[in-house]
Amino acid sequence: MQGALAGRYRVTVSKKLVVSDPDEILYSEGKITYDELQSRMARKGESDAKVYDSIPARYGAADTSGLTAEVKAKTDNVCDFTLTSK
Repeated sequence: MQGALAGRYRVTVSKKLVVSDPDEILYSEGKITYDELQSRMARKGESDAKVYDSIPARYGAADTSGLTAEVKAKTDNVCDFTLTSK
């Protein structure tokens, strides 16, 4: 058995965008050493990386997404959704 059972489902969609810490980028580009990265991180206390929803948050919850899909047995099920920013 593979995938979801046949039936109708409420659907959620989410995608997170991670914006890296500027110091981590400098390290990955070889512009600062690992020791310098660690020193900078220790001074800040935590990473300055940020995580954002790149899809409107309402799509991330079944109660607010408004999206549904029907899964049929013994067939390739493809679901396309049109997401809007409003």
